[in-house]
Amino acid sequence: MEKEEIVKNFMQNRPDALGVYGYGSGIFRQHGYSEKDDPQIDLIFIVDDLKEWHLQNMELNKKDYSFTGKLHLTRSSIEKIKNYNKITYFSQIYENGLRFKYGVIEVEDFIDSLTTWNNFFVAGRFQKPVYELKSNTSIKNSIDINRRKAYYIATLLSNNITTEFELLNVLCSLSYMGALRMKVAENPHKVENIVIGSYDRLKNIYNYKDDYLTCDGDKVVIDHKKALEKLWELPEGMLLYFLRNNIDFKDIQNVRRAIKNYLIAHNRKEELKESFDGLRTNGIIRSTPYLLAKVKKRIGI
Repeated sequence: MEKEEIVKNFMQNRPDALGVYGYGSGIFRQHGYSEKDDPQIDLIFIVDDLKEWHLQNMELNKKDYSFTGKLHLTRSSIEKIKNYNKITYFSQIYENGLRFKYGVIEVEDFIDSLTTWNNFFVAGRFQKPVYELKSNTSIKNSIDINRRKAYYIATLLSNNITTEFELLNVLCSLSYMGALRMKVAENPHKVENIVIGSYDRLKNIYNYKDDYLTCDGDKVVIDHKKALEKLWELPEGMLLYFLRNNIDFKDIQNVRRAIKNYLIAHNRKEELKESFDGLRTNGIIRSTPYLLAKVKKRIGI
């Protein structure tokens, strides 16, 4: 059975969802991976009712859940089940010879994350290429809004004369700014490897044009003065951060510092919260092999 068919069967063996997307190195092979590497398949299920979806899935796929995960999902309030990042993740699930990790999030939380960036954890994943297994118009619209905002912010952080490759490198780095896993558990060249491995896909996604951009082949010229006139297009969460901190909207250096501070604070906090919340759903037995695999990849074992 081909990988694509196995992934589709995995989706079909779970309760119905409004949207299902694959992402990461298990879906799009990153530069630096050899043919013998077997990265896990990462999926996100977008659903109407998070707790109800899991209760149904416990009947269908008991093996997806650790003992602690079952207790957590059946006895906790919906607020605790959603965790800080509004998404529940389950890892180390083997099906038809492949290893899966999947997250489940309610559609309202998904759209809010992608359009406001009040919570950046899920939004960052949808700024890289994703594989659509199932979707609808409102989900697709929120993904496009998220990407447009990410592209705009990447232009603000880039030099006024840059290349398409470097611009996409900045864009794909947004969700890793300040992330502790980049110092401990991730390949230090991860962002560059993503861009190299999915360069054509990224170019196809981010083919936006605006009056502050001039493209000549791979060369990109950015008029930051014009770009700063569009700061009201920033995600709601970031814009409120600017206003609360009295950021000078006309000073590109101040704007850049504010963007980086916002992303670093969100990425670091959300990463730590997810690590602790993951122990509740996966338990330490399932969580440990996943972390060890990341560390081994970083040090080249």
